[in-house]
Amino acid sequence: MEVAALIEKEFLFLLKMALTLNIIIIRDFAADTLNTREAAREILRLIETNPCEVNEIDFTGVEFMSRSFADEFHKEKIRLQEKYSIMIIIVNAVEEITEMLHRVANTQNVTERKKSDVPVFKFKEPAYLYNYLQTI
Repeated sequence: MEVAALIEKEFLFLLKMALTLNIIIIRDFAADTLNTREAAREILRLIETNPCEVNEIDFTGVEFMSRSFADEFHKEKIRLQEKYSIMIIIVNAVEEITEMLHRVANTQNVTERKKSDVPVFKFKEPAYLYNYLQTI
């Protein structure tokens, strides 16, 4: 009986983890350049259709992001975080992408920053972290 209870507990834990983490790999849905506001909405719509507690957006292989894409991405990201009380983490973004996202975030007319407005970045490669730290 005790083994069955442990297995059930482990299963429920794994199920909860699966429901609380959503990973979106940009290259699965877009090219290596992100140019339009519509592309930003389409990518973030993937989160809205299945909002998990933590959502990672993996930018591996993406080399360019236009300012219009970044602006729409930032606005939609903030909207989703507030609407669903979720976290959206940027993963493996090259230096140019993180710079653009910071520039756009700094130009938004916000008088009071909320916790969800603080960008969260996650790096799987030390080189990405190094490049990011060089930009701030």
